[in-house]
Amino acid sequence: MPSQDNNIEFLKQIEEKWQKIWEEKRIFEPEINKSKKKFFITIAFPYMNGKPHLGHLFSFARAEFHARLRRLQGFNVLYPQGWHCTGSPIVANALMVKEKNPKIFKILEMLGVPKEEWSKFENPEHWINYFKPYWKETFKKAGFSIDWRREFITTYLNPYFSKFVEWQYLTLKEKGLIYKGKHAVVWCPKEKKIVGDHDRKDEYAGIQPEEVVIIKFIGEVDGKRVVFPTTTYRPETVFGVENLWLNPNTTYYLVKKEEEYWILSNLDLQEELKFEIVKEINGKDLINKKVINPITKEEVLILPAEFVKPDFGTGVVMSVPAHAPYDYIALVDLGIKPKMKFLIETEGKKNLVEEVIKSLGIKSQKDKELLEKATKEVYKKEFHKGIFLIDPYKGLKVSEAKEKVTDDLIKENKAEKIYILPQEVICRCGAKCVVNIVENQWFIKYSDPKWKELAHKCVEEMRFWPKDVKETFHRVIDWLNDWAISHDAKKELGTPLPWDKSQVIESLSDSTIYMAYYVLARFLEPNSKDFIGVRPEQLTKEFFDFVLLGKGKIEEVSEKTGIKKEILEKIKEECEYWYPLNARHSGKDLIQNHLTFFIFHHTAIFDEKKWPKGIAVNGHVLLDGEKMSKSKGNIIPTDWALENWGADISRFLVASAGDSTLDDGNLDTRVVERLKIELPKLIEEIPVLYKEDSQQKNEIIEKAFLAYYKNKLEEIIKQLDELNFRTVIAEGYYKLFKEIKQYLDYLSDENKKKVIEEWLKIISIFVPHTAEEIWQRLGKSNLISQETFNFNFEVDEKYGFAISYIEDLAENIRKIKKLIEKKGGKVNKVEIFLPTKENYEIAKWLNKKLEENKNFKEILDDVKKEKPEWLKEIKKIQKLLKNPGYLKLDEKEEEVIKGFKEILAQKVELEVEIKGSNPESLPGNLRFNLV
Repeated sequence: MPSQDNNIEFLKQIEEKWQKIWEEKRIFEPEINKSKKKFFITIAFPYMNGKPHLGHLFSFARAEFHARLRRLQGFNVLYPQGWHCTGSPIVANALMVKEKNPKIFKILEMLGVPKEEWSKFENPEHWINYFKPYWKETFKKAGFSIDWRREFITTYLNPYFSKFVEWQYLTLKEKGLIYKGKHAVVWCPKEKKIVGDHDRKDEYAGIQPEEVVIIKFIGEVDGKRVVFPTTTYRPETVFGVENLWLNPNTTYYLVKKEEEYWILSNLDLQEELKFEIVKEINGKDLINKKVINPITKEEVLILPAEFVKPDFGTGVVMSVPAHAPYDYIALVDLGIKPKMKFLIETEGKKNLVEEVIKSLGIKSQKDKELLEKATKEVYKKEFHKGIFLIDPYKGLKVSEAKEKVTDDLIKENKAEKIYILPQEVICRCGAKCVVNIVENQWFIKYSDPKWKELAHKCVEEMRFWPKDVKETFHRVIDWLNDWAISHDAKKELGTPLPWDKSQVIESLSDSTIYMAYYVLARFLEPNSKDFIGVRPEQLTKEFFDFVLLGKGKIEEVSEKTGIKKEILEKIKEECEYWYPLNARHSGKDLIQNHLTFFIFHHTAIFDEKKWPKGIAVNGHVLLDGEKMSKSKGNIIPTDWALENWGADISRFLVASAGDSTLDDGNLDTRVVERLKIELPKLIEEIPVLYKEDSQQKNEIIEKAFLAYYKNKLEEIIKQLDELNFRTVIAEGYYKLFKEIKQYLDYLSDENKKKVIEEWLKIISIFVPHTAEEIWQRLGKSNLISQETFNFNFEVDEKYGFAISYIEDLAENIRKIKKLIEKKGGKVNKVEIFLPTKENYEIAKWLNKKLEENKNFKEILDDVKKEKPEWLKEIKKIQKLLKNPGYLKLDEKEEEVIKGFKEILAQKVELEVEIKGSNPESLPGNLRFNLV
């Protein structure tokens, strides 16, 4: 084995060796094979404005591990990769270089770009040409099992992909799902453009304009009639207003809006709402003023509330404590007893707010998370199940009353609708976004009820990792509204809108069904060895309709496109074989946009049999328990990790960071130092274990271990199938290998080799280069990357209990031994007593009763009826029922105890003596003495 100092170089040499062999043999370039099940897997492609770091590797490696697992399970796996270049970030970055913004130069320096190269980044295309090779090289060096024949980039720079995107949107337009209209959008006032999710910093993704109602309470300021415009999602509750809330620590403005004077704290409402500032007012100076409720004509007081956000809505909030937990608690905190004017009855209850507050244990406004939960619960129940109690809307459902109250208030100029952002949104240029109502903008109709039904149906039929994320998709489908699909072509890279070349299709909208393009890319991308030599203009709508949807006659399509029939048939066959997509991997931040769009678009364009089959979503990742950030300096570039740690250690690190969950994983870099020693040691150690003859063959131990091992492998495969990689590392790499080494020498030579081979296949998912090297040193002529699982051990399941049983017994002995030694005693030997035949009979009888689903009382009744002589053994029966897993044991227990005598002695570090039977010794719970 190489010295520890050279271990990384040793591992990197092995990695380079096997990557070269994989590429030469083209083992990750699958062809149609109808004798095998296929599995098509993709991950959201990365954006080409920087280099990958370990956070990226954590996400991308999950798809890689999934692909290798499916190959081991016998699937024909297609796993391609492309690169995303569409949208404004690259253009915005290029503009910052042109403007010589120091911020962008700092970023380029951090990315390792030489200073003399910086000026080239004024050109957006240079960003793509510079960073794409880094990503591809990184994936190759990490040992990703990708079919590189299908690689492509997006935007007009790839006219072949652009033709595919054009086809998609022409198809959607034909179906009536795209329209030109007026709509509320997130808007950058600096760049004068719509700000999509990819145009924002990551933490602002998914935030969209929300419609609210402004109700005009009337007061007086400086002798003027002034509107106090309250922002509300619940206009129907205006009947129950007890006071208004203003933030006393905020600056408010007296403004003129057309013919009215308004008081508000937020001047950045909708872009087109123009205010003429008359004066600034300290919020404290407005407290205790009185205003008139426009619908009840009652006079209400303005009270202070620090929870009022000055940049949310107008900064003026109405208080309805009978139907809003925040308002109720805020009044209580001020020492005011709420009057509680009930407007709604929900399932026979009026005072829902107090009930929910009490049930959640809310004490004050400091319980913010609980108050949010209470607010959502009250609103949901009242909106969907509540009945309105106030004339003239009495008897209406709350959902109906809300609309009627709003319409009536607007007609009487007592209210108006506006759109607001529920949270702050910052454009990538650094500007604070506002809402704008844009006209002559192209939108896609995600609001269409029939389309939503199809999307829900697709979700119901899909598999999700983790499982509980399914309900999140249903919720997103319900609330998702129409989406602006195009942006100004001068400000972004992208595919031109086919019917309006002044616009390009925005970055999230062009990346909805590109998984289908992967199937085509090997034939359409000029850099692919399988390129069919077509020009972009030959890729007409008829071409895509035929190869992807099976529409049209091949003769007519061939004549129109100039593409030979045999080529068209070959491409169509490829699409029919590989589609639909089996697993789409992505981050949790894309649930609310890309992943849901992906579902919508597939249901609109493809037949049901080609709808996607699964989505895997992962959370973010921490580095040694801390969030990765540039300010902390703890972002580790992937190329640095691969250079300094090697591929297999880096892969193992991200695999052990987390299971299939939306929670953040954790990259624990302590594992690196351990693996520097462990992986080279495995390469040397396993071939020796594999080839040397077993010296302690033991039939009982062999039967027991093989039964245990096969069950363990099946458990590990289940965990792998759920993408619980951290669990597999713990159970399959660490724990199982330790057990294998403990029992290996007791197995026959043939079974020993099988055990090692199947374990190697498991770890090859995570450390494929190490596994290939070991596989070769075992004398194998094939590649482990092309192997499949083979669990055909001859197993006697009756011995399946033995390994866990011996470990439990050893643990019990160790506990008693420790107690004796703690008190100053000394133990040399353990005497073990076996159960009597009668005790086995009792256990078998009890097991039969449990199989009949009987409880303890019923079993006791049966004892009295059927086995009255056992009544004196009632304590024994109770003890046996506490360990139902051992009730099936028979005399094989004695075989196991005798067969494992030597191993048990090693585990407890005592001489073991097996005595005769004892009435106090129960199956699975043996009596023993320490002497």
